Amino acid sequence: SANGIYSEKWKTRFSPEEIVSHEFYEDYPDEVIVTWKKMVNGSYQTIESILGRPTSTHYFCKAVVENFTYCSIQFVKTYKPFQTIKVKSIKMGTVFNWQNDDISKGSVMEEVDTTGATLPINTSSISIIDSDGDFDVMNANGIWKYLKNDQEFVISELVDDKEVAVGNFFLKNWNYQENETTFELQDRLGLMDSINFMGGMYANKNAEQLLAEIFATANVTDYFIADTLKNVTLTGYLPICSCREALHQVAFSINAVVDASRGSTIRVYPPDRNVDSYIMVSRKFSGGTTAELDDYVSGISISCTTYTEKTTSSEIFKGDLERGVHKIEFTAPYTSLSATNATIIESGINYAYLNVPNNAYVTLNGLGYDTSEFTVSKKTATIEEGQKSNIKAFSGITIYNTTLLQSIAERLLKWFSLRQKVSIEYLCDSEKVGEWVGIQDANNNSRYAITCI
Repeated sequence: SANGIYSEKWKTRFSPEEIVSHEFYEDYPDEVIVTWKKMVNGSYQTIESILGRPTSTHYFCKAVVENFTYCSIQFVKTYKPFQTIKVKSIKMGTVFNWQNDDISKGSVMEEVDTTGATLPINTSSISIIDSDGDFDVMNANGIWKYLKNDQEFVISELVDDKEVAVGNFFLKNWNYQENETTFELQDRLGLMDSINFMGGMYANKNAEQLLAEIFATANVTDYFIADTLKNVTLTGYLPICSCREALHQVAFSINAVVDASRGSTIRVYPPDRNVDSYIMVSRKFSGGTTAELDDYVSGISISCTTYTEKTTSSEIFKGDLERGVHKIEFTAPYTSLSATNATIIESGINYAYLNVPNNAYVTLNGLGYDTSEFTVSKKTATIEEGQKSNIKAFSGITIYNTTLLQSIAERLLKWFSLRQKVSIEYLCDSEKVGEWVGIQDANNNSRYAITCI
């Protein structure tokens, strides 16, 4: 406006971490006043007003303000007469950039399990010099108040003066001690581990649609599914489980690998054995290479559970419930639900929401499922000399594509036949976890391996 005041009103309330940062074009003002207000009895009441003095084109107004619905920014004074202030952006929140001497130590653990036996979580630990105690919870004016649950950290490194992405991680916890703050982080798969997927019973369910439902439940929008996997269909059952476990089950059953490293995207893709880079002798540290043999595996078995709907209803829940809406979660799948002294307002194969009009003894009944198992296996033609039969078993598979099971078993058997485990200390270039690399030995011979960690 003409008086140099920018203001904005919101219908929703903002929490304490919704702080204000401004970015200006070319030049910046000498003084600004930022004011926060809230609605009280039909009129705005000032909560906090701060006089700020920007020192660059990016200005961060540090304040803890709770439940405000109005914010104004007054440009009070300029450095030069008749100076025009051009605002590029106004944001709720700011970005803290730690680099070089700000960081005392850091580590990143990346892992991809191409067998599908597990779905690992990538982790990171970053320690920064915190001489001002900004992340000391005893500091009433500390920056720690602005940290959100699952605060995102974007980590990168400089390689030959080029910024290389290391990964996007999210805060699990932090600790301040003796002028140093350490952040313990996890990737997006770790976030998915804390959110439940309600599961379901499926018949020829499209894999892309099922994965989309899992990601949507976990509030994940940045994901990639390879085209060759999108039209795979799945039959079976998923219980109530974490979104990460649901993703794990589906990925194994469609013969896919899941990777969340080196960025913000969760990638679901079929495994391959393409060699993308070579680790030459010049990049290996002397004495840093060791090798050992994994256990011999002579066969793979994959045990799957089938579900057949029963014809007789059984009791799922009984008990006294107070008036209101109650969620009942099942330990096994049920369908065709019925309730006494309550109304079923929503239900799935693993749960039901009951509306109880008055305090009452409530019963919930439904048709359960009979279960049976079948096993798909693949064995080597002969047992190697000096070895004993050793079957690697994969069990607890409740959702599957029967056409794919044999090819999954064959792929796993080929994988476990690669028994040599090589550990190398080397200067990383373009290698990424889960990708195949060529390794040059001292005699200039090349071997091929997959980077697992």
